Order: sequence, then C-alpha cells, then structure tokens
Amino acid sequence: MAEEVGIILHFVLFLWLLNTTGLSLSWQNELERHRINELRRRFFHENGSNLHEFYEQDVKRVRDDDRWLSCFLKSRKQEVNDALPALVECVRWRKTFGVNELTERSIDRRLFEAGFLFPYNQDKDGNSLVMFTGKLYKKDPQQHLELKRYLVFILEKHARLFPGRKITMIFDMQETGLSNMDLEFVRFIISCFRDYFPWTLAWLIVVELPWILSAAWKIVKSWLSAEAVNKIRFLNKAELAELIDEDKLLIRLGGTKLLELVLTDNVEDVHIENGSVNQSVDFDDDSCEEAEDREEAPSSSTKKVTFEDVPTIASQGHDSSSSVTTVKQKCTFRALHSRTSQRRAPPDDFTNTASLLIITPSEEIVFTGTTSTGEILQSLSLANNSPSTVAFKVKTTSPESYRVRPSSGVIPATSSAEVSVFLQPGHAASVIRDKFLVMSTELQDEKSPSELAALWKTVPKANIIEHRLRCRFLASNSQLSSQYSDIAEGKPVTLSMAIDSIQSLQRQLNDVEKKLDVTNKRIAHIEEGLHVFIKVQLGLFSAMMVLFAIVMYYATYLM
Repeated sequence: MAEEVGIILHFVLFLWLLNTTGLSLSWQNELERHRINELRRRFFHENGSNLHEFYEQDVKRVRDDDRWLSCFLKSRKQEVNDALPALVECVRWRKTFGVNELTERSIDRRLFEAGFLFPYNQDKDGNSLVMFTGKLYKKDPQQHLELKRYLVFILEKHARLFPGRKITMIFDMQETGLSNMDLEFVRFIISCFRDYFPWTLAWLIVVELPWILSAAWKIVKSWLSAEAVNKIRFLNKAELAELIDEDKLLIRLGGTKLLELVLTDNVEDVHIENGSVNQSVDFDDDSCEEAEDREEAPSSSTKKVTFEDVPTIASQGHDSSSSVTTVKQKCTFRALHSRTSQRRAPPDDFTNTASLLIITPSEEIVFTGTTSTGEILQSLSLANNSPSTVAFKVKTTSPESYRVRPSSGVIPATSSAEVSVFLQPGHAASVIRDKFLVMSTELQDEKSPSELAALWKTVPKANIIEHRLRCRFLASNSQLSSQYSDIAEGKPVTLSMAIDSIQSLQRQLNDVEKKLDVTNKRIAHIEEGLHVFIKVQLGLFSAMMVLFAIVMYYATYLM
C-alpha cells in the first residue's frame, strides 16, 4: 500500500513539474514578445522622422521580423535600452555601407579567386562554417574597403538564406606569418558579429596558431567583452575534429575533403532583397552576342562556394585505399545562366537616323598605364540627345577583363551619366581584341529595377540603337622610357612593340610573384625553426638551472 501511495505521489509531482515548466516557458515567450514589441515601438517612436536615413527594406524588416529584433535583444542581455541604439546604429550603417546593393559583380573578382575566405559546410551543432585561410590572405591597406564588402556580402547572404542559423568562423593559421596578420580586418570581423549581425557567431576558432602571432591575438582579445572572449577557442587539428565531422572537414584541417576552387564566368548576379533572391541586370550576360570576328571561347569549368548543407561531390577517381573525397565547392553566389542565344540583327530596312546618346569617346576606349598599377580606369560619358528618357546598357566581348560601373541605367532628358570601365590586371595584352557595345532605347514610362532588367530581353531589336567601341592599351611614358632606350630617344614605337613589352613585363611579374611565394614559404620555415630553437634553448637553460641547483646543494653539504 505504501509503495502504491509513493508511486502516486511521484506521478502527481511529475505532472506538477510538467505543468510548471509549461507555464514558465509560456511566460518566457510572452515576455520575449513584449520586449520585441517594445523595441519596435520605441524604434519608430524615436526615429519616425528619420526613416529616410534607412533602407525601406530594413524599415519593413524592423516592422515585421521578430527574429531579427530578438537577435539584438539576446546580444544585449534582453535589455531594450541597450538593444535600441544598437538596432538604430545597425540599420543606419546598412544604408551607409550599401549592404542591399551588394552583388558579386560589385566586388573585386580577385577576392573570390584568392580563396582565403569562403563559406563551407556545417559543424556538429548545425552551425554554418566560414573558413579563413591565413596564409592566402595578403594584407593590403588599399583593399580594406573591398575586403569589408566581401565579408559583409558573405554574412548577409547567409542571414537571408538561413535566418536564425549561427556561424562558426574558423581561422586556419597554419603556415601564417606576420605578413598575413591584419588586425584592422580582424577588428572589422568582430564589429560585424557584435554590431551588424548580432547573435550570429557561435564560435570563433583559431586553428594551429603560430607562437609568433600569439601577441597579436592577445590584442584581439583585449577588444572583447568577457562573454565574447569565451566564444574564442584556440585548437589544434585533432581537437577541431571534436567539433566538426571528419567527412565535413578539409584535408589541411585533418578531414577528408579536398577543396577545388573554380570560378564561373557566364553568369548573372543575385541581388539580396528583403527575404528573397532576385536576378539583377548583368553587363556581360550574352556577351558572346557582341563578339565580332572572334572565335568562340571554350566554356570554363564552373564552381560556387555556397552554404549548401550537402556540398556537390565530384566523382573523379581516387585510390581505393584512400578515403579522400574531392569537393567541387561553388565559389560564388551566382545563379547559373545556361541560356545560349544568337545575335539578332535589326531588319535590313531599318536605319538609325539619329543617336539617342552622345558617347564620349565615340570610337575607341584607350587605357593608359603600366602593367604593374593594378586596375586601370577609363570613363565613358553618355549624354541624352533626345527629349525622352533613355535606358542604356553596356556590354563587352571580354567580361573577365573588365569591371563596368554602372553597367546599365536610365538617363533623363537633357541629362548625362558617367560609366567607369576598369581594366583588370593581367589583361593588357588582349585589349586590342576587345570591343564594347553601348545599347540605348527610349522609355515611354518609368521602370522599376526588375522591369528594367527584363526590358532588354523583351524590347524589339528595331527599337534598340547600338554603338560599338574599340579598345586599345597605351603604355605610359614612364614605363616605356624605363624599358626601351629607343623610346627615350624619340624613335617611333609600333603597336606590336608595345604589346611585346607588355607581355614581357607580365612574364616578369609572374616570375616575381613565384619568387615571392617561395620567399614566403622560406620565411614560414624559418619561423618554425626559430620556434624550435627557442624551445631547445629554454630546455638547455632549464637543465643548467637544475644542474646548478644540484651543485649548490652538494657544495653546501660538503662544506
């Protein structure tokens, strides 16, 4: 009887605890909703007259997205007074930084090709991994803004694709030296997770930190609060396997995945809108349409780095005794564009009697500079020559060689626009074969960006006026005079001579880069040797101290 009473009492106690827990959770959820509503109310109350300072999409997000607001509250210990200024500062920064305009085409392509920062797979807790490979990072103060835009693009894309999922960021510091350590960029990474993407960072893991960089990371930790410091972990490769499955870890980090980085070319950008993904206008789509007297280029291999839970596995062969799998990670956020088309010419009886745009220069774009100056900028001036609003689009036969900003747009009557054309490093020798096409058409009414993107696919060719421009590269006087004495003496220089000099300088540049890589590797080996040498010296010093203590001990007792 007593045993039955005990069982009943335990059951009643269990029901009471279950009910109490349910009430507690319900109360906590209600309290959280109250804080979110209070944060939202105060945001609009205190910033109602300043909403023009923010993106319209972000204002809508504050109004509708409880999850986003909860991130600010959680990161500020549920204090509305602390979360409000953080939210306002974040929304204002997003417009100042231009977050919603970020697309892959707006970011320096070389950052994707470098492979030092990319999203990859998940850890055991389901957090997305973002990999930073220190030895591939080259510190360049002139690139800081572009580096920041690249990082924000990755984080924003993740936030849109996987709302609520956290990120584990891995710093792979193997073979990394002082030349690869950029404290300013690390500080910006911390600012992003603290201020602009709150409650997103799960862990910041530093793998195989060289002793020479320990002092730098102590400085980094001094910037953080105690809670943030607890999210930083310094691990070796063996310890990393406790957090990430071996089959989701790269070989260089102790896993079985071999990462192969390949970039796509003929693709369209993906714009990040509020909760959706839309294709945007792309200046080089169907670029083969404008190629004149040009052989068809071979299709390039494609690959994207994405946040896909199950990465694409290539089925290439490997030894039966090996468990290594090659992963063809996709290194962009682009949507593949497989549409092929042929160039459609205007009807034979159609003649352009007037030009909608006055284009300067009108026949040839001349890029002047040296092969060692990085990007070379040239501008196009487009002046509206009609009483109507004109839409324009700029294309090129060699999209991998140029960046065009903006590549399309609208010019009101009597107005003009400037288009910046950036020649990418390493492509000077092929400029003479390249062409640009400026297309223009009249607009009868206003168009939204999405309608403008579709316009060029639907407007009749008879309504489009095309203007072609040749390209030419002209070496600067300083480069030519330093390379050839006959130029310094005023002798004429042919175009072929200029191209030969460019190609020669490009080969020299490639040789210098190879030597620089070898030098960096030697420096890394020297650092490792120095580390071992210091350890040996410390060991010898300790042994001498022990020996000295023993001698003193015996000397004291013998006396």
